[in-house]
Amino acid sequence: LTAHAKSVDRLAVSPDGRRVASGSDDGTLFVTDARTGRTLFRDVYKKGVSAVGWSRDGTALACADFGGDLRVYPVPVR
Repeated sequence: LTAHAKSVDRLAVSPDGRRVASGSDDGTLFVTDARTGRTLFRDVYKKGVSAVGWSRDGTALACADFGGDLRVYPVPVR
């Protein structure tokens, strides 16, 4: 979780425990492999990330910023 420029304030582990979504006040969202630490996905928001959360089945990740932007990402299931 060292890829963020500011501290990580939002964190969510996928239901299967294989991925970690992290959001920061620097506006970055990262999805990381929980075992290897490898970055799987990255996105940037104009405002700091205010929330991250996985769907119950792990097939979607929702992320919001402090400006009201909400994005839902489909997540491939392996």
